[in-house]
Amino acid sequence: MKKYHQIGTPINVQPLDAIGALPTRNLQSGRFESAEAISGERLAADYLGRRVACAHCPVACVHLAALRLPYPNDPYFYKTLMLGYDHEPIYAVGSLLGIGDPPGMLRIMDETEVQGLDVMSTGVCLAWATEALARGLITLEDTDAIPLAFGNAEAYIAATERITTQPTPFYRALPRASMAVQILRWRSAAMKCQATTPVRDAISVISPAPGTAISIAQVIASIRKPHKRGRRSHRRASPKRY
Repeated sequence: MKKYHQIGTPINVQPLDAIGALPTRNLQSGRFESAEAISGERLAADYLGRRVACAHCPVACVHLAALRLPYPNDPYFYKTLMLGYDHEPIYAVGSLLGIGDPPGMLRIMDETEVQGLDVMSTGVCLAWATEALARGLITLEDTDAIPLAFGNAEAYIAATERITTQPTPFYRALPRASMAVQILRWRSAAMKCQATTPVRDAISVISPAPGTAISIAQVIASIRKPHKRGRRSHRRASPKRY
């Protein structure tokens, strides 16, 4: 347990990278070229501000990073953020977003907490949105002109704030997880198809990638034929007679 007291759970970042199991760029890779820069060892050496423990725990694996940021337009005035970090948040807003810059990664963590969001869920949704934008599944109009790109911490900070302010339908759907965004766009495209359009023709119009035809077909079918909920009997079973 000494390693968790000294480094914390982020000590797992480099071993995960070594075996190809560090989620990187929306799981497009299992290795991150900047894994050492966001590792527990580097954070402990350059940013560790305090160790804390859960009640009655002797290990104290919770590590807080001290991030010193200048106030805008006020020279020599700074604020120090104390941010808890573990290996899951590190990959969620670090390697998963292509962020190899510790200050940028910690600032995304801070903005996520300021907005009252879960860091891991937010990182996963932003990673999906980044690849979706790159593949043309969503547009800059959807992202409110935020150029989401792996490694762009400023864009992710701006997008995180918009998850709560929700200026576009895309951001209103994103908190419900990335699948909600896919269904939102598939539904929109399906509605544009004529009622007589065969399902497979509609798939060719809106299918974003090979291997997704089944799920899209199911979405289209559910739109054309609303599910009818059957009545559930509330009658109690009669007691058996012997």
